[in-house]
Amino acid sequence: MGDPAHNTLTREAAAAALLEIIHPLKSLNVKVGVHVCAPADWSILFALPLDVVSFDAYTYFDSMKEQAQYLQDFLLRGGKLAWGLVPTSEEAWQTTADGLAKLFEQQCSALQACSLDVSLLRRNIIWTPSCGTGMLEQKLARHIYRLLTELAQLHEKNNGTIV
Repeated sequence: MGDPAHNTLTREAAAAALLEIIHPLKSLNVKVGVHVCAPADWSILFALPLDVVSFDAYTYFDSMKEQAQYLQDFLLRGGKLAWGLVPTSEEAWQTTADGLAKLFEQQCSALQACSLDVSLLRRNIIWTPSCGTGMLEQKLARHIYRLLTELAQLHEKNNGTIV
């Protein structure tokens, strides 16, 4: 489901494999989410009974924009989108919450141009780093989470509009 150049699974096989995990968890009333840190065929994930889809919005936003209608359908069903906007690399040192807020607004404009209801997205977003921080040096990881906190505070302060 990630980078098509490395993908040997069919859509059906990928969905079936994920459903083998999702259904037992859902039967226990567990909220189920998945993270993809690559360009993906989001239509597969958004068609599954997932509660949260997490993606690297900093690096792979364009792949999400290309499939905005599937995102809208997912959000209308009550899904949440974990928006990984804070870079998890040395690039974070040159990044500010205000800069990330401007990037998010640009991304929202691009999605709105694809007919996505951006107010629906703003109400169903979960802010996250772009990808994992577990292998990063502690100082960098702390900086990333400070940026994330500042970004979330901007979002909250402005009722979802962060610039």
